[in-house]
Amino acid sequence: MWVVTLSYGQAVDSLEHALRVDTTQIGAVRTAPTKGSILDDTDDFTPMLGMFALVALGFALFCIGAGVVLIGALLCILFGLVAAGVLSASLLVGLKTRSVTATAKTLWVLGSTTTSLLVGAVALGILDRVGALAVSTGMAMLLGALSGAVVGFVVAQVAWWAGKWLLRHAQNQVMSAS
Repeated sequence: MWVVTLSYGQAVDSLEHALRVDTTQIGAVRTAPTKGSILDDTDDFTPMLGMFALVALGFALFCIGAGVVLIGALLCILFGLVAAGVLSASLLVGLKTRSVTATAKTLWVLGSTTTSLLVGAVALGILDRVGALAVSTGMAMLLGALSGAVVGFVVAQVAWWAGKWLLRHAQNQVMSAS
């Protein structure tokens, strides 16, 4: 077998430089493979090493999957607790004022505010990660949460009063038609 040895460790600036061969550094030597050399074909890939690599890959994928499931379960618990808090607060307001309308309005306003808070925090967090904002991710999420809560509260109030006006207008139309 003929082996061509080139000098290693030289920086290559371009493909042309890599293809240009300096004949002073080339030596053609006839060699026979020796035990433990690169040319020795007796040292193959061992099956046990392959099995170990597969077990390590499987363990890594299992850990990733378990983490995803755990985070999903924690988020479901968190959203469930927030929803339970919104419902219980609405019921307490309704029981205290003895009004179904107050219960519905509290549920509407709290639900809108909470949803807008989450959407605002996630939206500004994503904008910050994309690079559109010049603040830290935590600050962007805090600003998004605060602005989302304020916008959600205002939109819920406007929607509540608009819906109330539309219902009164429709009721007046029905009463005047009959």
